[in-house]
Amino acid sequence: MEKEDFLKLLPKLIREDDEVKGAIISALSGVVATKDDLKMFFSEVDKRFEMLIQQIDKRFETVDKRFESVLINEMNARFEAVDKRFETLINEMNARFEAVDKRFETLIKEMDKRFEAVDKRFETLIKEMDKRFEEASKERDDLRRLITTVSTRTGFNLQDLVLNLLSDKLIQEN
Repeated sequence: MEKEDFLKLLPKLIREDDEVKGAIISALSGVVATKDDLKMFFSEVDKRFEMLIQQIDKRFETVDKRFESVLINEMNARFEAVDKRFETLINEMNARFEAVDKRFETLIKEMDKRFEAVDKRFETLIKEMDKRFEEASKERDDLRRLITTVSTRTGFNLQDLVLNLLSDKLIQEN
């Protein structure tokens, strides 16, 4: 029998004849792995894989802890720096506001002094005006008496003449 015929017949023999099947299995047992061998192999691979996953998980946890520690420390340091900057800024702003407040106080005191001086001048002017009005009133009263005296002695024509002259004189002097 030739090789080609044998290769065609072999699969049929393996399916139908247990003795041939056993002979082939025993012949290949040292060369080819059985189902049990493969199960043990995959079981061992699964165990190794699980151990590897556990080691990787532990390493990631360690790295996470380090990262969190570094991150937290760095963030805390940055927050402290920001807090210091804000404190410095607040102190500078307070100092500037105090300086502005002092300037306003100084300006207000100066303005008060100026207003007091203006008030004094205004009061002096009012007193002078009052004196002048009193003097003008007295002069007017004196002038009326004089005109009345003259008019009683000389009549209404002279009185009109003097009144016209005086009103012209007053208009000119404003």
